[in-house]
Amino acid sequence: LPQAHHLRPPEPIRSILRILTVNTQAHAGMLYSRPGMFSFNLWADVPTPTWRNATHWFWLLTEAEQHAIIAELRRQPRSAIIVNTPLEDFIRDRLAIAIAGPLHDFIETHYRPLFGLGGYRFLVPRESTAAPFFIAQHYQHTEGFTREGLGHFVEVNFIGTGTIDSVEIRDFGPGPAPAIHLNASNSVVTLTPITSHGAFLGPETVATWPLILQGAYRLRLYHDIALPNPAENRLIYFLDDTQTPILEAAYDTGP
Repeated sequence: LPQAHHLRPPEPIRSILRILTVNTQAHAGMLYSRPGMFSFNLWADVPTPTWRNATHWFWLLTEAEQHAIIAELRRQPRSAIIVNTPLEDFIRDRLAIAIAGPLHDFIETHYRPLFGLGGYRFLVPRESTAAPFFIAQHYQHTEGFTREGLGHFVEVNFIGTGTIDSVEIRDFGPGPAPAIHLNASNSVVTLTPITSHGAFLGPETVATWPLILQGAYRLRLYHDIALPNPAENRLIYFLDDTQTPILEAAYDTGP
């Protein structure tokens, strides 16, 4: 990512930051954050509403400065807010700093969570029909509704370009958890072309391995391996023919 080539955060933090950035690029022409985390603006190349940026803006900016930010957010039809919930809790509970004010109230009233990931919440305007990308859900078919006898599937919206030879699902939670490898020998993939809002542009079709992807899709990966719970530290790597990850997804951890 721009300005991040020297950063080496551990998993799953690295993937979480990248997925938040990709969704910013897909859904926002303007980005703000609570508290101020302006690295996301640099990584996604998406501007802030005004030049009045601060980390703890809820007490460092005047009401007039906050109202100017609100006015810019109102003018931008595509905007997003990234919230770091554990950091908010620390500021409020440990530092006794109130997170309040007109901009805080505007965000709470006019935005909704699109997904939660690793303690972050990604918010979009309440009227937005945006669909999250690289946020996975795991499902188990009921009896009689399997595809080629495979009883589980992972669903994730994909955007980008790449040739995928296999998929690895890895859990970074406490305790040992072997990686799950899926490829042409033990899984079936279906693709449905979609818009950035998740609207279908065509029918669901069975794909052949390797997966040659270009654009936006709803990807379903059918398999027959039960995955452990919970999924908050689980990542999905899309690998090329050298087993190098070229894209990744994580599981929605809620608002």
